[in-house]
Amino acid sequence: MNMYKISVIVPIYNTEMYLNRCIDSIINQTYDNLEIILVNDGSNDSSGHIIDEYAKKDSRVIPIHKKNGGVSSARNVGMKVATGEYIGFVDSDDWIEADMYEKMANEIKYESLDMVICGFFKDNGMNVSEVRNNKSISSKVFGGEEMLKYVFYREDYRAFAAYSWNKIVKKKLLGLSKYCEFNENISIGEDVLWLVNISQHIKKVKYINNTLYHYVQNEDSVMHSADARKKVDLIKVYLNVIDILEKQDIPKDVLIFVKRFLVYHSMNVAKSAMIEDDMQCMRCAQDVMKKYKQEYLQTNLNNDKRIKEFEFLINL
Repeated sequence: MNMYKISVIVPIYNTEMYLNRCIDSIINQTYDNLEIILVNDGSNDSSGHIIDEYAKKDSRVIPIHKKNGGVSSARNVGMKVATGEYIGFVDSDDWIEADMYEKMANEIKYESLDMVICGFFKDNGMNVSEVRNNKSISSKVFGGEEMLKYVFYREDYRAFAAYSWNKIVKKKLLGLSKYCEFNENISIGEDVLWLVNISQHIKKVKYINNTLYHYVQNEDSVMHSADARKKVDLIKVYLNVIDILEKQDIPKDVLIFVKRFLVYHSMNVAKSAMIEDDMQCMRCAQDVMKKYKQEYLQTNLNNDKRIKEFEFLINL
């Protein structure tokens, strides 16, 4: 059962409060054929010391210390040194169920899969809730194009998620193109761009109906920040994603939902820009909203609240 080595990459930046819980949850996995790569991305708290102490106790732990370059840079460094057949990611303020990698590896045991995906819990510091799909995901093996459907039909398949951390992926696929690395020039939305890029190489994906990852939402994260200029990166990501998918000739019923989410994120930029009185960011967001107005309205026909909010923001 433990024949496949899984390299688990943890990008770390100033998360000393959560780091022991995160690393302990990986070290204590029921599946022990793991390579645990802890990448200290220039932390100025005790995170670096913590990972060095774990390395003394467990030979599977590989500590890496580097200058601060962001989460994408840290993940890329981890991927370069990984020696496992499969790669997984855990964010340093999150943690995982004890049997997460055992359940994922069980799927690989029966078939040589490119990717395995599980469900997750969401923890906002006060409440923990299981993220559920509103529609069932195929229990059969599917390809990269169907994977994108589950990624972007977000309201139907919320537990699938456009994140890297509830997935393991075959390492050799990540060496097929420079685009299979994380883009280090963006500060937000790197996961969705990475998934879209590797989808071109993915042939065999399996989703397991188990909730195994704990995603902790911190209020100081970029997504929860009111900084409109940082959130503009997400607009750039989705514009890039649309360009990639149109070149791949992805079905229009998938593309329309990509455009819908681009508008959704543009609306978030507009709301932050309104608070900050940043008219440049506001115009950037409104330009996108105008361009994809029909797609947004078409996919929200039964949601008057969203349409009213859209009309309010586009006319500011």
